[in-house]
Amino acid sequence: MNLHHIGYLVKDVSKSIHAFEQLGYTLQGQVCFDPDRKAKICFLVESGSPIELVSPEPESDLFPLLKQYQNQPYHLCYTISDLEAKIENLKNAGFLLFKAPQKAVAIGPDAIVAFLMHRSIGMIELVQLHGELK
Repeated sequence: MNLHHIGYLVKDVSKSIHAFEQLGYTLQGQVCFDPDRKAKICFLVESGSPIELVSPEPESDLFPLLKQYQNQPYHLCYTISDLEAKIENLKNAGFLLFKAPQKAVAIGPDAIVAFLMHRSIGMIELVQLHGELK
């Protein structure tokens, strides 16, 4: 598994973009709206791992997390080659599938992601960049 990005949950994506630009980050592409997650999402890059900003709408499943994760990192995303196999492997290791696999339009047209939780490390995201939903 390779680190794909660090996910930040933010209240206001525009203000957060500006703050990261002050640190030398550059907006990669545009802010897009992900209808499955009901959130504005964008990526920023610098010399290290990309940052993903996620700003959920009030009707999003992610919106309640803003109370816990106010403008801070809330997940690490890892690139994998076989999403279903990795999910099963991690479930056997004590991870719980938090969000079933779904498309991730902000990452790319063929990207499929799943979210898992572990009580000792919190939430992780797995991304298969060239896949199909089963």
